[in-house]
Amino acid sequence: MHLATLADECDERQLPLATLAQLKKETKKYAAELHREGRAMEVEKARWQRELSDARDELADAKATMLKQADKIRELERGYSLKPNPAESRLRLEIGNLREELEASKQQPATEIELPEPADLLNQLKAKNPKSKASLGDADAMVGIIEEFWSTHPRV
Repeated sequence: MHLATLADECDERQLPLATLAQLKKETKKYAAELHREGRAMEVEKARWQRELSDARDELADAKATMLKQADKIRELERGYSLKPNPAESRLRLEIGNLREELEASKQQPATEIELPEPADLLNQLKAKNPKSKASLGDADAMVGIIEEFWSTHPRV
């Protein structure tokens, strides 16, 4: 009887050993699967990190481009302001008025200027500068030059 009990006990111990061996085998299988999944995750992580790095580079490039474009826009806004400042508006109005006056003066006939006689000019010169060596002929030549100028440039 003792032998039968020992055999039964041995069988009972064999059963847990077989169960333990099966559990060990399954554990190894799951560990290998986890290891493969871990390596796959590492590869995936490296890929995502590269993509993230590329995206950051693209973002930095886009920001630099945006800053350059903003500078160009500010430059254009300064040069081509849609709303001129008040001083500029006044100057534009004054320029317009001056242009109108110029056009009006061009439409009017040339005004005749009356120059003094050469002798009167010479007397005025001598009164201001007694040591002047100008003669009546010089004064006459000057009046002639002025008259010729006015005849060729009537609107100056």
